[in-house]
Amino acid sequence: MALATHDAIAAMIEKLLAFDFGLKRVGVGLGITVTGTASPLQTIAYPTTEALMQSIDSLIEEWKPQLLLIGLPNLDSGLEHSLEKPIKKFSNRLKHRYQLPVEFIDESFSSQQAENRLKQMRQSGRRKKIQKHEIDMQAAALLAEQWLEQKLIPW
Repeated sequence: MALATHDAIAAMIEKLLAFDFGLKRVGVGLGITVTGTASPLQTIAYPTTEALMQSIDSLIEEWKPQLLLIGLPNLDSGLEHSLEKPIKKFSNRLKHRYQLPVEFIDESFSSQQAENRLKQMRQSGRRKKIQKHEIDMQAAALLAEQWLEQKLIPW
């Protein structure tokens, strides 16, 4: 039996959950391939790894994604980012627990881009301080957008 190519697998994906991993919070975004859109879903503040996984269980059940996407910082220096090991451990947990494909995507500036986007969205409305949990889930949505742009736009 021939293995499916990466592009063939991408073509089968209807929904993906994107994760902006942090040691205290994980932002979650949803990507929909049919519409080519992504949305922030929530930020999970977790006291334990099991609490985090239980929250993700609910998201997997609700959205039934075909792919899990995790942001992984890419340092230009070639050095390992301080979160690289915890992110890869998180990735392995997701892979084994849900039996779904897991991909990494560069998230070097996602939080900064998310904060800038939120500031732009708020310029027209009432000024309100941007909360960290808002940045986390917006960053996850940006990761999903980035993946969708890479996979869905033919060059």
